[in-house]
Amino acid sequence: MEQTSSTFAVSLPLLIGGGIILALILLYLVIRERRKTPSKRVSATEAGKAEEARSTTSNNKSDLQEPQPATPEKREEKPLRSSSSSEGGLPVHKEPIPETADVIRESFEEFTGRRLLIVEDNPVNMKLILKLLEGSGLEIETAENGQKALEKLRAPDARYEMVLMDVHMPVMDGLECTRQIRQDPQLKDIPVIALTASTQKDEVERILESGMNGYLDKPLVLGKLYSAFKIFLTQKPKQKSDRVMIAGEGEKQGLVTNANILDIRSAMAHTNNNDSLYRSLLDEFLKEYADCDQRFKQLVEAKEYEELHRLLIDLNGLTGMLGAMELYALVDRLKQIVEKGTHTLLEDYPSECHKAYQRFRREARRYLVH
Repeated sequence: MEQTSSTFAVSLPLLIGGGIILALILLYLVIRERRKTPSKRVSATEAGKAEEARSTTSNNKSDLQEPQPATPEKREEKPLRSSSSSEGGLPVHKEPIPETADVIRESFEEFTGRRLLIVEDNPVNMKLILKLLEGSGLEIETAENGQKALEKLRAPDARYEMVLMDVHMPVMDGLECTRQIRQDPQLKDIPVIALTASTQKDEVERILESGMNGYLDKPLVLGKLYSAFKIFLTQKPKQKSDRVMIAGEGEKQGLVTNANILDIRSAMAHTNNNDSLYRSLLDEFLKEYADCDQRFKQLVEAKEYEELHRLLIDLNGLTGMLGAMELYALVDRLKQIVEKGTHTLLEDYPSECHKAYQRFRREARRYLVH
């Protein structure tokens, strides 16, 4: 028993000493760990501040960039520019050019002295455009195909400010002509507006890819033609006009035609209520396309679908402009058949075309002799 007590008396100081040492080691580790922790907190704080600074800088940049679009209209049009026209900085309209309301022929006087080239192979369409712009003061020249247009544009004394370009023409079409215009350093900045009776997506894409700046769908509407000039021609300060449009002669005629075949009121909208102009265009159409029903039959039988498509495009615009409602609807349907490539369906239509054309011709002649 004494030996045990002696052993315990010896071991106790050793245990106490070892515990103290262990406690000191643990205390050291805790202190070291605490010293590290503030360092980490400072680092996290600094990172937070840096992040906040970056966020503030980003917001400041955003605030600075907001006022930049001082000319939002131009910025909106940039994505619409084709690669061929972007160099000139000209606007391009993917959608149809909008119609300006309450436009009369005298409205075009603000463009007096501007030089315009009209490229159109169809004499009826050409006559309509020239009549609509008659008395406007515009200096107008014409060409019947793309090749003739290029010759006029490249003449030493040429100074055209805008071109109205039919898309489908013989010799050289409007698309190829426009491509050459865009490749010519002397001509590339001239705005070119397409005249087309076909406004399907693929047709519009071809028009814009060629370098044209927009398109006017046929039949031409006075308000849209005015809008095109307003957009693309350098303007003089607009002077207000006190002129009031007077009802056209057609309103006084009192002749009622079958509106399902020949809608005179609809047609007058395309001739600015000018009855004498409408009669002139109607008479010219009957002469130029006297056998168009037979021509349709011949082209279908010969399977000359490309030539048939050109004929239908011309008829589509002209019949719409003249108010030939039944014929217009039929031609439009035939044009879609050709464009879809379902050519065998055309064999069912020659007889229907002949009858529809004869009905139109009777109504037209009845109106002309009244």
